[in-house]
Amino acid sequence: KMEENVRKTWLMNELSRLSNKSKEIETELDSIIDKQVADKKLLFFFGNGCSFTNRVLPEVSCLERSIGRRITHLETWEDENNQKQYDSVGGATLCGGVPFFYNLETGKSICGAASCDALVKWAKGKLP
Repeated sequence: KMEENVRKTWLMNELSRLSNKSKEIETELDSIIDKQVADKKLLFFFGNGCSFTNRVLPEVSCLERSIGRRITHLETWEDENNQKQYDSVGGATLCGGVPFFYNLETGKSICGAASCDALVKWAKGKLP
């Protein structure tokens, strides 16, 4: 029983250490990705203060880490030019709101919040 408790304590400490190291690595990776030019073919339309947008932001960060670059973020509620681009790619018809993801290369889109895995497939042109 005592060995089990010692092992459990060690495992919990190790998990905490690895979690902290993981956060350090993510921060460093984000810093590198932030310095790169955003991919102009992968569009992420969003609204400032939108609860649906806020829910998907961690998935967008996961996507950007997974593909190693930023995607183009376009705020549509306060920026008329971004709203026009949203309309020009069919956002109003295909989605009607935000968040909305559009791949200029494939013509594929995702309406609403999506998992990191789904966004990676979208970015890599692997959506059906």
